[in-house]
Amino acid sequence: VVAWALWPGRTSIGDFGGRGTIWRFVAALIGDHPWLGVGPGKYAQGMRDGGYAALLSPSEGIHNAHNLLLHVGAEIGVAGMLCLLAFLIWMVRACYEAWTARQLPMVSLGLCFALVGFLLHSASEDFLDARADVERTRLIVWMCFGAALAVARLPRAASTAS
Repeated sequence: VVAWALWPGRTSIGDFGGRGTIWRFVAALIGDHPWLGVGPGKYAQGMRDGGYAALLSPSEGIHNAHNLLLHVGAEIGVAGMLCLLAFLIWMVRACYEAWTARQLPMVSLGLCFALVGFLLHSASEDFLDARADVERTRLIVWMCFGAALAVARLPRAASTAS
């Protein structure tokens, strides 16, 4: 979805509620600071300093990139964004492998779906934002992360050689 919204020369079929415009500015902000980002918690300041905030209405994207990976990329750089993506994919894979190995199958499958849902919804929102209205959601997300890490640490049954 994000790649489609950022694709140069695409015909406009919608802007995802203004998110496409925000994502283009955030991509430019990441391009301005690719290695270290603008600093943790400095997204709004980076948008203002880069001149991007002046191009958006006050309610749009000034405090939140409306995309978890882009927000992290803007704040801590491309390497941090890729590390977060790799970590999230690793957790989903670990839960899937635990499910296929029949280790806590319902818990593993439930966590796998919860994490995939989190990844999909994070394409249009930042659940880890520090706003008060996402506080409960953040707690649930971190609990899922912790449970997924616990499932990943389950001992695997030794495969028998034939």
